Amino acid sequence: MSNRLQVKTPEVTEALLAATGELLQRFGYSKVSVEEIAQQAGVSRATAYLYYKNKEALAMGWLEERGAQRLAELREVAARHPEPRERVRALLRARVHLSLDRLKNWGEHLDELLHALKTPLRRWREHMLEQESELVAVALEQADWSSQPQSDARLLCLAAQGPMFAPYLGALHEVDPDLIRAQAERLIEWLLRGLAR
Repeated sequence: MSNRLQVKTPEVTEALLAATGELLQRFGYSKVSVEEIAQQAGVSRATAYLYYKNKEALAMGWLEERGAQRLAELREVAARHPEPRERVRALLRARVHLSLDRLKNWGEHLDELLHALKTPLRRWREHMLEQESELVAVALEQADWSSQPQSDARLLCLAAQGPMFAPYLGALHEVDPDLIRAQAERLIEWLLRGLAR
């Protein structure tokens, strides 16, 4: 038995996570194994298990990576809009657009993933909502639109996503994304008019 210390590399992590996302979107959570992910990533099954303890950890790792990318994109949106009121509007719009763009390739496999990862996904989504709401809260406070920017930002973020998740979550692949964007846009404007009073 070798006493060598196995060093994890970013390249292998990236390959495993890319393979996970591709296979989950193509085949669904229940029809993908760690062995297939490893093969797609060009590594051994043992290497995959060295990096991630199971398929759930791989799926959550992939979602966390995408979440980090999403936060970076939202920070860029915030930086492009120095005026606080416009920044709030832009951030809420961007959250909807980014969500739609990321969900469009899932088809019928989205429900299965949501069900399979229910508990860790709920914690991850709560963490993401907290991070994204913080960006909106800063702008709300700077715009002097709210006496409770943290809680109001959270509510705005949740409400702006409503048109997407309420009736369509399991069937987003069957709905015109422009319809959802238009509904979200109307809701965002309605919510912000209420704040401006």
